Amino acid sequence: MRQRLRFHTLRGRLTFVAVLGATVAVVAGVIAFNVVLDRLLDVDVDRRLRTQASAVATTVRSGDGGVISVRDGPDDGALDERVWVFSRGRAVLSPRSPTSVARAARQLAGRDNTFLDVGDNGTRLYAHAITRDGRQIGTVVTAESLAAYDRTTDLAHIATVVLGGALLIGVLGVTWLVIGRALAPVTEMTRSAAEWSEHDQTRRFGSRPRPDELGDLAVTFDALLDRVAASLRHEQRLSAELSHELRTPLARISAELELLQRRERSREELAAAHEVIGRSSAQMQRLLETLMAAARAEASSAPGRSELG
Repeated sequence: MRQRLRFHTLRGRLTFVAVLGATVAVVAGVIAFNVVLDRLLDVDVDRRLRTQASAVATTVRSGDGGVISVRDGPDDGALDERVWVFSRGRAVLSPRSPTSVARAARQLAGRDNTFLDVGDNGTRLYAHAITRDGRQIGTVVTAESLAAYDRTTDLAHIATVVLGGALLIGVLGVTWLVIGRALAPVTEMTRSAAEWSEHDQTRRFGSRPRPDELGDLAVTFDALLDRVAASLRHEQRLSAELSHELRTPLARISAELELLQRRERSREELAAAHEVIGRSSAQMQRLLETLMAAARAEASSAPGRSELG
């Protein structure tokens, strides 16, 4: 950006408001997306555990006295690495696993439809009851590692934060440029009005097609320039009237002073000269008071308020 960001300007304030609103929306969107993603991954893990436990439960056989055993299937090798089968508190099937996971699996023996997370190992366990004739005869416990899901959520968190930051930077740049272009005509009109008021009082913006807001601004500037031009014409007319009206008494005073300086004059002549000078001075004073009163009357406006600074 060519222009430095200055938030005390209208452009800066509008940009700040736009970026603030975009930030709130982006943060809300990032949080909502990650919450939904975490929930969906949790649901997927739970569904996989339930499906796996139900599949293992179909391979369990119960014998006399409620003793159960597990039939081997073609794909049981992969399942057995993450499956425990308990009967009467005894492990019928127990894969090799970390101690913390095996201890958690034994805690789930005898339970049904229960999940348990092993935090230090990043594993989730699920207990599924094996029932016969309405009575629970065993428990299937399945396990699923959460490492892949955690990596997915971590990558999603980083990606959404980076994407949100890039989006905010884009919003900042686009908003700054768009508002700058929108305010450029206003800046140009302000600069033109200031220049015309000093150097060319006859120039006006006219009524050429503009957006409504800029059209109103052009009308306001034209009216302001008209008032400035009228004020200048009034000052010029007042100056001309002053110079014209004061020329005669000033000429009398100058003539009397010149005569007084050229030769000695009698007492009567001095008194007469002083009288002429006094009358001329009084006439000048009356003229000035009259012209200034007229000027104030013409330039008077309705009373209002303004900031002294």
